[in-house]
Amino acid sequence: MEENVPLKRKTEEFSELVVECLDRLPARTRTSVIRRIIHIHADHHTQSEWTSKDDENLRRLFAKYGNKWTYIAERLGRDPAAVRLRHKDYISLGENRTLGAWETETADELFRIVVSLLRESKWEVEEGFRVDVVSRYVDWGVVSSILGTRSRLQCREKWKSWERREDFDFVGKMEDICICAVVNISPKM
Repeated sequence: MEENVPLKRKTEEFSELVVECLDRLPARTRTSVIRRIIHIHADHHTQSEWTSKDDENLRRLFAKYGNKWTYIAERLGRDPAAVRLRHKDYISLGENRTLGAWETETADELFRIVVSLLRESKWEVEEGFRVDVVSRYVDWGVVSSILGTRSRLQCREKWKSWERREDFDFVGKMEDICICAVVNISPKM
């Protein structure tokens, strides 16, 4: 069998690029770096907006083939990573997915879920509550599943918005958690 030299060269260049990115981004996994590189260099037709028909086709194909993202992506003419993320962020909640402003009860529930997951992890109060810190310990997909009405992106963005806004008693709740952690009791939420 004849060796495909241009393909071998491209594969080696890709591998070198992945290694270089991993060296510069030590907090990233190899998989996340590869997915990002593929996403950046994907054909423009795979970057098109999703239509309701695309979403319905994705729903139907997922029901039939499960998480065989490459197979489903071929049928949709899209990048497998984009298909997986579309399902994870939009399709998976189905009719339960809520858009628009957050109700106070739902925001409070988000807060309770995240704090509960933080407590179950190796997170320490001293590390703080910034979204980049919380994201190291909390899987936003799990938060979304427990909440049941908002996607992982919506949950993460809501948490992030609390860092920037003063209309939510985020700081007060965080102080309560810190104080209760020191004396080892559960705060009222």
